[in-house]
Amino acid sequence: MELQHCVRERLNSSDDDELADLINEICDHYVEGALRLTGFVPEEAFAFRRDRRCRPRSRISVPIYLWPVNPDHLVDPSTSAIPQQIAVTRDLSYRGVGMESDRPFESPFYIAEFDGENDRLIHLLLEVCWTQEKSSLHYIAGCRILTAVNHWSSRKD
Repeated sequence: MELQHCVRERLNSSDDDELADLINEICDHYVEGALRLTGFVPEEAFAFRRDRRCRPRSRISVPIYLWPVNPDHLVDPSTSAIPQQIAVTRDLSYRGVGMESDRPFESPFYIAEFDGENDRLIHLLLEVCWTQEKSSLHYIAGCRILTAVNHWSSRKD
């Protein structure tokens, strides 16, 4: 009950600074990991904030887990019986996420799980605004970030 109240409260009050900090953490963690594993920074890391949209958007490909949810009855995704969907971001901003997957985006709402710094998991509640089938195994979607949901413990060991 308390979690749903927190989500509704956040939906009514826009805390763009916190979302911007989380998106920057996700992008920084991705770039640091790529540099550590490959020895170079991905070209997409330099495409930050060059976009035609009114909100700054970073073109970056970050793997994420998605769980379909009902925003009025949120549960910890790690305890959900519903299997997660794997997707890859196309772009990120503090207001939205573009993503692609080999499965269709059938739910209007998802919890997205991103890796943060120091093995922290970042959970964002997303609302799917549009979807498009590019081919039988390629689907894209544009989502609005409704809020950060940080009430769950890390599943990492």
